[in-house]
Amino acid sequence: GPRAQLRVLEVGAGTGATTAAVLPCLPPERTTYCFTDVSPHFLDRARAQFAAVPFLRHALLDIDRDAGEQGFAPGTFDVVLAANVVHAARDLRGAVGRLRELLGPGGMLLLAEPTEHLGWFDMTFGLTDGWQHFDDDLRRDQPLLDLPQWLDELRRAGFTEARAWPEADAGIGQHVIAARVPDGVTWARSTSTPADVPADARKEL
Repeated sequence: GPRAQLRVLEVGAGTGATTAAVLPCLPPERTTYCFTDVSPHFLDRARAQFAAVPFLRHALLDIDRDAGEQGFAPGTFDVVLAANVVHAARDLRGAVGRLRELLGPGGMLLLAEPTEHLGWFDMTFGLTDGWQHFDDDLRRDQPLLDLPQWLDELRRAGFTEARAWPEADAGIGQHVIAARVPDGVTWARSTSTPADVPADARKEL
């Protein structure tokens, strides 16, 4: 029979650098790729930049807010990509949980994250909006988690098989982290929300 559709969500896609790198690797005949950001400006840029990609969709998504209220149903993606985005969430644990909720059984979360706080960060990023935006019990002085903290948070959120590359600390202070949702496990909250309820009514259930 026909191969299954691959449903990809990119969070905080920004200027589209990650998008441009990933799109050529995907089978166009069976992929849907949802490019999201909090800024309409980046969505407009992506519409122009990727106009020739018929399987690309665009939507606003803020991982600091409930995804269902923004029109994203639980369990509707196979892969979620987020490059240098999740550490910028106000509540990192909440954001990881929301990304977990968007993945179906066997789904994969792929993160690229800085994992070491280097002194010059405060001289550069420290002057930008959002660097000190965090407000959770995980982070005290700066917004980055180290690699063991990331793996702990992913397991806490219900991911399994969390792995990181490079496996040893290569001194670059950056890792790609992959974590999987177990097969056959659906997000518990989705069972209490009938699938045919319109998105704008779900929040009242």
